[in-house]
Amino acid sequence: MTPNIAPLRNVAALTALVDRVHDRSMGLPGMAVFYGPSGWGKTTATTFVTNEYGAYCVQVLSCWTPSYFLQSIMKEIGLKPVRGVPAMVDAIAANLARVDRPLIIDDAQYLTKNKKLIELARDLYEASQTTLILVGEEELPQHLTKWENIHNRQLAHEPALACNLSDATKLAQIYSPTVEITEDLLGAIVDASGGSIRRVVT
Repeated sequence: MTPNIAPLRNVAALTALVDRVHDRSMGLPGMAVFYGPSGWGKTTATTFVTNEYGAYCVQVLSCWTPSYFLQSIMKEIGLKPVRGVPAMVDAIAANLARVDRPLIIDDAQYLTKNKKLIELARDLYEASQTTLILVGEEELPQHLTKWENIHNRQLAHEPALACNLSDATKLAQIYSPTVEITEDLLGAIVDASGGSIRRVVT
């Protein structure tokens, strides 16, 4: 497996978003959304930012329940298990407030399928006032409008960027370092990918 993370535009975009939210002025909301189509490199950018900031990060699955969501965050933080949703929220929030490390929730579109899940994300933010970034697919901002008390806590909605020739060139250097790929062929690959970094790499 190739371990490198290419310095793509979406890595820079998510880094800038976390910087903006983390360094926000007092009184401004501390949640934000990074969104875009599947395969556009959001999770890769999330991995980079998690390492760069020492952030906590969980990737939500469609089958998660509220309890499992909180248990997964507690495991990521390294907290001892406690019983009950309120106790877990208190434990997580206390830790987030104390260490001042961002919490990144990847595949956050699954939170919007269950009112209890998305409201737990809001509870964690309200109780800790930490930087909380929701990363998800392109309809995530629209889905959040169903909950005004969550939507208005977003400092920014930052769209992921489609793969371009510059990104593809950097990817080729990592994934095909011994193969010479002409610029016109690489451009054709980008055009055929529909902006998907995953398809360009494949």
